[in-house]
Amino acid sequence: MKHQGNSNSNQRQKRSLRFHGSKQTSDHAVWIRAAQHYAYMSQNDRRPGIRVWAEERAVECMDRADKARG
Repeated sequence: MKHQGNSNSNQRQKRSLRFHGSKQTSDHAVWIRAAQHYAYMSQNDRRPGIRVWAEERAVECMDRADKARG
């Protein structure tokens, strides 16, 4: 009898990628999420230079979100 590797790999179900990310995200929502990410970095990163840069980038992303909304 030949060994066929990990027996779990044969039984593992593959995820359906068809439904993953099926909702289209608006540009406004993407820029808002980016602004939130950079705002988090500006408060929590241990490097002072990154904190300053992230704060500036958060403001830029909010401006882009406003423009994307119209």
